[in-house]
Amino acid sequence: MVLIHISPPWFFGYDIVFELIFAVVALALALFALRVSHLTSQRSAGLFGKGFLLISISYFFQSIFNFFMLAQIGDHLYTPFDAAMLPIIQQIGAYGHVLFMLTGLVVLLYTSFEIKNKRLFLAFLALAIVPLFIIDDLFGLFYVVSTVCLLFVAWYYVANYLKKKQSLNLVTALAFLLLLIGHAQYFLSINNPPLYVIGHAIELFGYLLILVNFYLVLRR
Repeated sequence: MVLIHISPPWFFGYDIVFELIFAVVALALALFALRVSHLTSQRSAGLFGKGFLLISISYFFQSIFNFFMLAQIGDHLYTPFDAAMLPIIQQIGAYGHVLFMLTGLVVLLYTSFEIKNKRLFLAFLALAIVPLFIIDDLFGLFYVVSTVCLLFVAWYYVANYLKKKQSLNLVTALAFLLLLIGHAQYFLSINNPPLYVIGHAIELFGYLLILVNFYLVLRR
């Protein structure tokens, strides 16, 4: 497996901070959604919460991956592990991020179909994850699959807003569109590293919009 770090040099370290913020915000989203599910017995809210819980875990893994990538690049950074262990730790972080993120996104995609069919969920999950163990370009395939998942999830929430015309639905639709755009920026940033930074900023705004939306739902 080829591991790449597409962040511009001046952003090294800041991306770790962003990812930890993403992890905390996604965890807060998960707790809000699970709280709504508990209060209303909504199956979709429960699945939404589980999806974001997995996404939160994925960002913790990504921060680990980027921390040890930075440790390998910069000789001045202290790490408790032997240098020979860094590639192993990086792979654990990279695969942890990819597997938890894709599983979380598949849960969100499955939720958007509003049906109960475990075989359909497992089929989506297998199609998203199995190819990762067959090819060398882990992140290339990851960004393609995750962007496709976000595309269909965003499509669902935009269609939901157009159908119901409610302000909270509009906020959710805009949030997932921002997540989609931010994620697509990462895919494009392989050849244009500054887009990696822009993608982080857009994605953070998208997560905050969803968090605000769930806070408003709980206040009601």
